[in-house]
Amino acid sequence: MKDNNLIFLLSSFILLLVFFLYKCDKENIRLHNVCADQDETIKLQSDAIFSQKSYISHLQQSYNSLYYSNSQGYNFIPEENSKNSSTH
Repeated sequence: MKDNNLIFLLSSFILLLVFFLYKCDKENIRLHNVCADQDETIKLQSDAIFSQKSYISHLQQSYNSLYYSNSQGYNFIPEENSKNSSTH
């Protein structure tokens, strides 16, 4: 009878251990998927930032070539207080 109780106790322990390992494995797979999704998002955001930087650089070059190419002692300086010049 003692052997049956011991076998029951050990089998219960093994089942509990297997269930715990299953839950941990399921959580690890979920976290891995989250990290993979974040990695894809980071790459997409990096590409977007690179595109924005190149667009801003293009705008700066266009601005400089438009206003500073005919420099005859005149440099365009934008108004410091554009709020004061507006008419409302």
